[in-house]
Amino acid sequence: MKKQLLKRPSLQNLIQVGRVIISEFDPKRFTYLNLKGEWEENPKTLIDRISSELLYQMWRMGEEKQFLFIPNIFSLFASDRTWLITKKIKLARLEKPKVRPESLKEDEIDEKIIQSYSSGGRSEKVYPFLIILEVLAWILHYEATRLNAESFVHDWDTAAKVQKQESINNRFAEICLPCTRISVDSYNGSLF
Repeated sequence: MKKQLLKRPSLQNLIQVGRVIISEFDPKRFTYLNLKGEWEENPKTLIDRISSELLYQMWRMGEEKQFLFIPNIFSLFASDRTWLITKKIKLARLEKPKVRPESLKEDEIDEKIIQSYSSGGRSEKVYPFLIILEVLAWILHYEATRLNAESFVHDWDTAAKVQKQESINNRFAEICLPCTRISVDSYNGSLF
């Protein structure tokens, strides 16, 4: 029998945990949740800034809108069809080039993710929310980079051309390398 450690979260769990995380968020400080689920200040990478902005926007919504936002957005990543791929993306971000998530069984993926959070001191009930928040931030980061890479630059604007090329080289290496380790062939079905 398959042992699954990180079960697909219920919407109620995501709402409850989301409210706890958002209540911890201090909008007067530039904070974000690191890969271990710990609060840190002054995010240095774009993906950490996106995570901070997501938390800020959820905090700003207030409880009534959070009650709608969290299930509507987070449920996309926690359905029966998407939960495993969500965990694989999280693992790919953790493992860098060490392991191909597709080569692991689900319980092995779960163990590696739990191990990454275990030093952070949070309850395992919080892990699914943290996983989804990170994957959502990663997708927004990827899409922003894709749009920037496709943006028009005038031929005469050499400084903008150099900046665009640097952005493509640096950011796509950072964003795409983890995903290249997740085979599309190993996933049968649409993501959403």
